[in-house]
Amino acid sequence: MSIRRKLGSWLNLLLDKKRKITSSFFLKVNCTSSVFHAGKNPGESEHQSNTSYFNSIYTCPLSVYIDVTCDNKLESLVISGRPTTAQLEEARLKLMSEFYEASDNASAQMFSETSRNLFAKRNRIIGLEASLRLILAKRYEYSIIYLNKNGVKCSWPESDEDFKKLVSKINIEIKNSIIKLKIAQAKYDSLHSCNSEKPNRKYYNKLLIILSTCDIIKIQLNPKKMMVSEFAEYLNLYNEYKNYLKMKRNGKH
Repeated sequence: MSIRRKLGSWLNLLLDKKRKITSSFFLKVNCTSSVFHAGKNPGESEHQSNTSYFNSIYTCPLSVYIDVTCDNKLESLVISGRPTTAQLEEARLKLMSEFYEASDNASAQMFSETSRNLFAKRNRIIGLEASLRLILAKRYEYSIIYLNKNGVKCSWPESDEDFKKLVSKINIEIKNSIIKLKIAQAKYDSLHSCNSEKPNRKYYNKLLIILSTCDIIKIQLNPKKMMVSEFAEYLNLYNEYKNYLKMKRNGKH
C-alpha cells in the first residue's frame, strides 16, 4: 500500500473515531454507577451519611475537574450531603490518575502511579482505623475479616489479653502505615511541585481553544457540558491527528 493510501486510511480512521466520540457523548447515558454514593457506615456521624460526589472521569464535568485541580475547590465535587475532606481528597487523586491514564500522557505516568500509591495507602489507614473502632466496640466479625484480607493476621479474641494484643497490633499497623503514607505524600508533593506543566485555568482554556479549532474536531467544547473522559478522548484524537500531519509532511519529501 502506498504512503498516500496509508495516510488516507488513517485519516478516515481518525474521522470515524471523532464521530464515535461525538455521538457517544451527545447521546449521553446516565452513568450513576460512576458517581460515589456513601451510605451510613458503623461509627459514621449522621452528616456524613447518604452523601454523593464525583468520583470518576466518566461523570465528572470538566469544569468541576478544573476547579479541583487548579484552585483546589474540593467542594465542587460534592453532589449532595457532606462528605469528609479525606473522601474528597481521595476522589481528586482518583480523578487525576484516571485522566492521566485516559489521555495517554506518557510524561505523567510517574505522577499517575504515585497518585494511585498515595490513594491506596490512605485507604488502608481508613480501613485500619475503622476496624479498630469496631473492635473497641466488641464488634469483631467484619473487622477480623477485613484485617486478614489486608495483611494483618489475627483471630477472634477469646480473652482480655487477646483483646489487648489485637488492639496493640492494629495500632502498630496504623503507625507503620502512616509512616509509609508520609513517604508517599512527600514523593507525590515533589513530583507535583516539579511539574513544569502544572495545570491552571489558562492552560485548560488554551487546550480547549486548540481542540475546538483543530481541523479534525471543529466542535465548540464547553467545559460545563463535557465530561473529563470526553476531554481526554479529544486530546488523544488531537495528538493522533498531529502524528498524521507529521507523517503526511514526511511522505511528501
